[in-house]
Amino acid sequence: MKVVVCVARVVDTIEPLPVKPGQAALEEEGLRHMLNPADEYALEEGLRLKDRFPNSDVTAISMGPAESESVLRRCLALGADQALHLWDEAFRGSDTLATARVLAAAIRQVGADVVLCGKRASDGDTGQVSAQLAELLDLPAVTSVVRLEVRDGEALVHRRLERGRREVLRCPLPALFAVEEGINRPRYPKLRVLLRSLKADFPHRGLADLGLCADEVGEAGSCAQVVSLSPPKPITKGLFIPDSSLSPEERWQQIVSGGMEERHGDVIEGPPDTVAERLAQFLTENNFV
Repeated sequence: MKVVVCVARVVDTIEPLPVKPGQAALEEEGLRHMLNPADEYALEEGLRLKDRFPNSDVTAISMGPAESESVLRRCLALGADQALHLWDEAFRGSDTLATARVLAAAIRQVGADVVLCGKRASDGDTGQVSAQLAELLDLPAVTSVVRLEVRDGEALVHRRLERGRREVLRCPLPALFAVEEGINRPRYPKLRVLLRSLKADFPHRGLADLGLCADEVGEAGSCAQVVSLSPPKPITKGLFIPDSSLSPEERWQQIVSGGMEERHGDVIEGPPDTVAERLAQFLTENNFV
């Protein structure tokens, strides 16, 4: 079985991101980068398929400038068999669709029975690449995957729906799966493999190698354009002023509580059928169901 995992190098968003004044770009100096967290779960899922099917191989693919080699080395350290770096100056400025075109061209050359992606990148947070990639590859796609089992040429997939619901699907292979964070517990790299990955060589492919045209990638091949970037506005809370008509003790209680009123609730008691009926009525009247 051939497994391809698409990974990305993203900005670590745990700290505020400085925006260049008057430009739709970030201040690169001082920014920390990392393997996209959702992609690490996708990689672990691919490695688990390899553990179950020993003749399988896992290939990690990433599109980005030379600095993206760091996430590919991370994938090799975690257990990927091969890594493929995709970059050309023509790729610069690609939106999700242009990025999907580049990844699709590479995957066609490599071949894949299973394509794995993280559900979304932590920086852009669009969640569009996986669906666009599946469309370009003409593959069935399942998103929001929280459990994946492969057997007899098909996959049994559990996917997350709204309000905590789950959906179970059978999907023929080859197929693409976009996994949720938390689908598994990613492993740690072994020291000797980690050290070997720091010196590993892997192929690089550009525009001509992938058989693409300049108008299919980069800004020319993009449907979306970032017009502006700005720091998020701070969330301010209104200042609470106690009711002047109350006594000093009551005003002090209002200040301490922030003006929050005491909440009251009802306790439903009685036989199970009665309790279930009243609970269903409450949920319906308050638009919970």
